Amino acid sequence: MSRFISVDGLKVHFKHTGKGTPVVLLHGGGNDWHEWAENLDALAQVSEVFALDFPGFGLSDAPQDPIHPSWMISFIKEFTDAVGLKKISLVGQSLGGMISAAFALEYPERVKKLVLVDSAGLGKVSWTGSIIFQFFVALDHLSGRQRGPRYLPGTAPELPVVGR
Repeated sequence: MSRFISVDGLKVHFKHTGKGTPVVLLHGGGNDWHEWAENLDALAQVSEVFALDFPGFGLSDAPQDPIHPSWMISFIKEFTDAVGLKKISLVGQSLGGMISAAFALEYPERVKKLVLVDSAGLGKVSWTGSIIFQFFVALDHLSGRQRGPRYLPGTAPELPVVGR
């Protein structure tokens, strides 16, 4: 079921289904909650599932002001607090994996399990990763839209690398 909640003054969209141990699904930088659409029914059989749209993605509002990438870590804490989750399993893909890992390092007492799927932030960005990122930037420019929030100048390549 689609739901909306206010987090840090933003209207945030997420899918919520199932009962059991809470699992929060965090999508990659080129997508939204739909990245998990084929997994929701199976996960909902054993878990309470929250598949959210990051701010600036899908149906979630984007922050008005540019943000630092580490803002996303506090956003996940605020989101989980707002929906009443104390301890969660986190599953993150690409950008979502990087944010999941950084969240787990910042708030280890809040994470029961951590699953990373083709995670970003585990080392230097590869040449292929750089090309893909530039492709999305060009696509957004040509379509006149912006994917995700705006980052503070000089911070987009400085995403929180695990272990920093």
